[in-house]
Amino acid sequence: LPASPADAERAERQVAALLEGDLAARVRAGRARGAERPFAVVVDGVLLTGAIDLMVDEGDGRALLLDWKTHTLGAGRDAGAVGAEYELQRALYALAAIESGHREVGLAWVVLDDLAATRVEVVTAAGAGGLRGRVAALLDRVRDPVRPAAAAVPQPFCSGCPGLDAMCPVAGAAG
Repeated sequence: LPASPADAERAERQVAALLEGDLAARVRAGRARGAERPFAVVVDGVLLTGAIDLMVDEGDGRALLLDWKTHTLGAGRDAGAVGAEYELQRALYALAAIESGHREVGLAWVVLDDLAATRVEVVTAAGAGGLRGRVAALLDRVRDPVRPAAAAVPQPFCSGCPGLDAMCPVAGAAG
């Protein structure tokens, strides 16, 4: 769907504010290693893959990882609440960066509607064991069969879903 004029204006304001901020200065000072940088990490025998929105090499074994969040904020939902929804993603990205040879990784989950709330969490290679444990514990929650169903009955989006048989709470209804 094409963006509405209001959506386009919102996006333009967000990008302009981002380009004027401290994170943009860090990105410009570093060496971009790539947007949508793919990674693969094995934790507890599970291959986890993804793509990091932006990875910046800041030199001396340090990397800055940025992930853009375009959520609309409002009643009861601030940037902190949005960031909390991505605990597994943050731990996984940090682990991937450390395993690729960085000794220190800054993680910035950038909620574009509230740039001032962006915090950079720093993790080090010395904490890799803890990160691995954090990812494993979060994966255990995903594996937990007691989850609220996304739907009471199968939905059109269920067709062909690779998680349907393995962990979806509507799998029984999907047949």
